[in-house]
Amino acid sequence: MRPLTSFSALYAGDIMQSDLLCLPSDLPFSEAVRRLVQHRRIGAPVVNHEGVLVGMLTSADFLRDSTTSAHVPLTYPSVYSEWQVICPEDMPQESVRDRMSRDPATALPRTPVLDLARLMIERQVHCIVIIDERRKPVGLVSSTDILSALAKYGGTWAGRPCLSEGPPSRWQGTSE
Repeated sequence: MRPLTSFSALYAGDIMQSDLLCLPSDLPFSEAVRRLVQHRRIGAPVVNHEGVLVGMLTSADFLRDSTTSAHVPLTYPSVYSEWQVICPEDMPQESVRDRMSRDPATALPRTPVLDLARLMIERQVHCIVIIDERRKPVGLVSSTDILSALAKYGGTWAGRPCLSEGPPSRWQGTSE
């Protein structure tokens, strides 16, 4: 493993989560929801029978048909918010392929982390599937992973440090 010294030198492969939960595209939607809840995930890559990425299923896909009004109940009575699934059996009787996003944001392991951040902003997503040259998922990078790397390795903006050395004194219980 190569030594890591700065945020700007990081690649997707350096910070990706490699313990993937991949969902088969023909899996019933209710079973996919059950697996996401069981593994405490808000999303997972969707693969075909050869293990090739064909989509992404996220909590946003649970609410695809819901209304934006706060006063009207959600389409599915078992979903009260984007982060909460009460009863997977009450979810629509469809397959994952019917509900997934078909064009997930993807990158290769050698993609610089700064490029991942730009891609997240451009695509308005919080997670990027890291794929190999055969389009098989090898990891995920979330916006939290990028923030964690920034906090750990620091960075610069316009030639100035983004993070100071150590936490501010107010974090240590003293006043400034």
